[in-house]
Amino acid sequence: MHILILLLTSQAFFFAKWTRYMIPTLPFIYLIIAVAFSNLLSFRALHSKDFTPSKNINTRSLHAAFALVGMTSVTFAFAYFITAFVKPDTRIAAYHVAQQVIPPNATILSEVYDLGIVPFNQSFSNISLFNFYDLDSPANIAPPNQSDYIILFSQRIVKTRLSNKEQFPKGYAFYKRLLNGNLGYQKIYETPCDIFCKITYLGDPVFHFEQTTNVFDRPTVMIFKKQ
Repeated sequence: MHILILLLTSQAFFFAKWTRYMIPTLPFIYLIIAVAFSNLLSFRALHSKDFTPSKNINTRSLHAAFALVGMTSVTFAFAYFITAFVKPDTRIAAYHVAQQVIPPNATILSEVYDLGIVPFNQSFSNISLFNFYDLDSPANIAPPNQSDYIILFSQRIVKTRLSNKEQFPKGYAFYKRLLNGNLGYQKIYETPCDIFCKITYLGDPVFHFEQTTNVFDRPTVMIFKKQ
């Protein structure tokens, strides 16, 4: 138990790139689950001949609680599997949509640190990359707003900038104006979120969680067209 606590607490406050360091805790978690089910079965066997109403009710309540936890875990696991591994990659899906709605010679503005733009390079030759992460850097200039289209892949920036206006005033102003249309662009595509996606991300894959939880498995791609 001491080893589990040491492994877990040393990594519990990190994000995506450190998730692999949580793997050594998995055997301990499996053992805890196994011991819990073993104790449940032993408890049931011990009281199988005891038909007093109070203990019978307590046993049924315990079984119902375990069933509820199990069904909830299975539901979320199944929804995540469908969302992340069965559905087409959201960046490839967005690329196929872009092929239908964006002219090959259109000017496109996207993000410099996101590899989601890679599939677009084979069909669109006028792609410019801008460092949206450093919008509030003193040395950074405002993003160009003359491109025909803006394609965003790192939705994690959207939430942090819109929810931290004081810390990121320039980022907040840019994304606020972009999303409400005041920047001169209209959103023509956003990765759809079906029932499995809504279950996995509790209804909102963009603003409900800190975005490192899903930006690699299922990033929400947004395409904006200049009006």
